[in-house]
Amino acid sequence: SAAFLDDDGNGENSDSVERPPRPESTPVEIAESKELLYLKSLLKSDGDTRAVRLIKLHIAWAWAIKHNNLQGFPWKDTYKEEFQYLSHIMTSAGKKISKELRGEPDKGLDAAHFPFPAKRTIDAFYNSCTGTPTVEMINQLSFALANEMTKDISDVSISANFGIATDAMDIIAGIEKYGNSLFGLEADHSIDQLFTKELEQLVAEVATHTSQLFLVAPDGSVVLPLAVFPHTKLTSKALADMVLEAKQKLEHVNISWVALDGDLPDIGKYLLDMCVFRDTDHVAKSGRNALMNSGVHWGDASSGVKLTLLNRLLVVPGLVADDMRKRITSLMKNFSPTPSTYQKLSVKPIKRIVDPTLISYLDEIASGHALENQILSLTRFLKLMNSVLYLWEPNGKREETLLKTVDA
Repeated sequence: SAAFLDDDGNGENSDSVERPPRPESTPVEIAESKELLYLKSLLKSDGDTRAVRLIKLHIAWAWAIKHNNLQGFPWKDTYKEEFQYLSHIMTSAGKKISKELRGEPDKGLDAAHFPFPAKRTIDAFYNSCTGTPTVEMINQLSFALANEMTKDISDVSISANFGIATDAMDIIAGIEKYGNSLFGLEADHSIDQLFTKELEQLVAEVATHTSQLFLVAPDGSVVLPLAVFPHTKLTSKALADMVLEAKQKLEHVNISWVALDGDLPDIGKYLLDMCVFRDTDHVAKSGRNALMNSGVHWGDASSGVKLTLLNRLLVVPGLVADDMRKRITSLMKNFSPTPSTYQKLSVKPIKRIVDPTLISYLDEIASGHALENQILSLTRFLKLMNSVLYLWEPNGKREETLLKTVDA
C-alpha cells in the first residue's frame, strides 16, 4: 500500500527515522482505491448522467466547504439543473427535514451532509423568477393550471358539466406594500397610482372580504382553486361577473352550475344558463345572526324582536310560568339559543331553535302574553329558518305546515 506522506513528501514516521531525500526525478506513486478508479471510469463513460453529475456536485461542494467558498458556489452557472431539482426537494421537505439533509456546512466538512443549496439562495432564486406576485398574476397562473389539467378530459358528460363553488371570507382590512405594488385594495395598484387617488376614494376601495372560486368536476375528479377576488360589499352582480369571467377563461370545460356558500337571492338573473345551488346551512346561520345582532320585525315596530327574547323567557323571572320555562329549557335540550363565539359556525345551535316542537310551543304560549307580538314575530322567523335549513329534506325534519303559516 502507499505510504502516508507529510507536507514535505516524507513518510509518517519521518520524525523518528531519518531518510535520505529522494531524487527529484523520481515520481511519487500513490495507489488508487477501487472507489477512485471506479469514479474515474464513471466520469469517462457516463459523465453526463444525473447520478454522476450529482457525484461531481458533491465533490465540488465539499471542495468549496474546505476552502470556505460556499458563497461563491456556481449553482446557477455550472449546476443549474441540479440546483432546480434540489431546490424542489428542499421546499417540499420543509424547514426541519431540509436542515437535516443539508447539515451545517458552515461548520466544516464533518458537519456537512448533502449538497443542498442554502435557503437564502433558494429564496433569492424564486423571487427572481416570480417578482412581486399580484392578485392578477396568481389568478392567471391558476387558470393556466386549470386549463392544463382539464385539456385531456374526453368524456363530454363530464367536461360539459363542470361547476364553480364559491367561498367568501372576511379579511383584516389594511394595505400592505411589496416592492412597487400595493395589496389590500379591491384591485391591484402600484405606488404611483396611490398618489392619484383621493383619501376617501382609497379608503372606500380597501377590501374587507375576499371570494375564492373553485373549479369542481361533477364526478369529483377535479377540484382546483381557480381565482380569488378581493372586494368590499359582495353583490349578486359582482359575484356573477366573477363567475362569468372564470367561465370565459376556461378553455376545455363548460360551467353549468354554481354553488354558493350562502345566498344572493337575485344572482340567478345574471346566470341564466346555470343552475344555482344555495348553501342552506349558511343561509340559516345568516338568519340566526340577523336575529342576534340587528333583530327582525313583521309589520310595525311593536313586533320587532331579537333572539335575546328567547333568552329572557328562559332566565327572567315572571315572563313565563315556571312550568313553561322548564318546558322551553327541555325542548332546547339545555342548549343556549345565543352561542358563544366558537359555536357560531356550528349548525347545532340553529337546529335547537328551529325545532318544530319548540316553535309550536312558543306559538301556544304567545296568546294573551304581554309580549305576544314579539313572541309571534320570533316564531314566524324561526319557521322561515326551519324551512330554509331543511329545504333539501322534505321527508325529514322539515315541517311543511310551518312555512304555510308564515305570511307571504
